[in-house]
Amino acid sequence: MDLRTYLKKAGHGASRRMAQALGVYASDISNWAAGRRKPGVAVCVSIEQHTNGDVTRRDLRPDDWFLIWPEMDGAQAIADAQIHPQAPASQALAATENVAVEVAHV
Repeated sequence: MDLRTYLKKAGHGASRRMAQALGVYASDISNWAAGRRKPGVAVCVSIEQHTNGDVTRRDLRPDDWFLIWPEMDGAQAIADAQIHPQAPASQALAATENVAVEVAHV
């Protein structure tokens, strides 16, 4: 689920509580939920943990999660690398090759 939906479901004060738990500003949470900015890599993991997996790293960074965490879903990462033209070709190719090697070893 996306962060905005999670915060709405969590009710009044959810942004503030999350900000305190993660050690960030409430305005950061607001910007991430509104899509004005992407959370950093480490914060994505913290949000996923804080929400007990309701908001995933993939939800938070849909355009580049497969480049950052290719181990999350090998087959899906390959498919996503092929349909994300905004990613530089060299990065998409590298992510695809890394995942292909990992999948081959499974």
